[in-house]
Amino acid sequence: MALAAVPMSARALDCVPDGSQFERNYCATLDAERAERELVAALAAERARRADDPNALAALTKAHEAWLVFRDAALAAAFPCYHDDLTVCFGRDTPRQHAEFRARLARERAAQLAPLPAGD
Repeated sequence: MALAAVPMSARALDCVPDGSQFERNYCATLDAERAERELVAALAAERARRADDPNALAALTKAHEAWLVFRDAALAAAFPCYHDDLTVCFGRDTPRQHAEFRARLARERAAQLAPLPAGD
């Protein structure tokens, strides 16, 4: 009975990668969020490593901004849907595929940053 009093949004959900479509979509979304946090950490580490070089920091910021534009364009090209709900255009598995692609792009970018060659 006590569980019913807790709103659904406040309940912890388990990730079940081989579960229902909702669970697969949820797991992929969690993974994409984790990959994006890893990218933020890699970017912060690279900024800290280059803290004494304002030119390198500016270039790193510019490169990351360009990468964000690339990421958004790559996602739009892979999932060209002009509706807020991708499932309208492509089906129920699309949120999982979108999240997996988002995660892959973030991990590829994090790998590119770890670490960049130092300009000596």
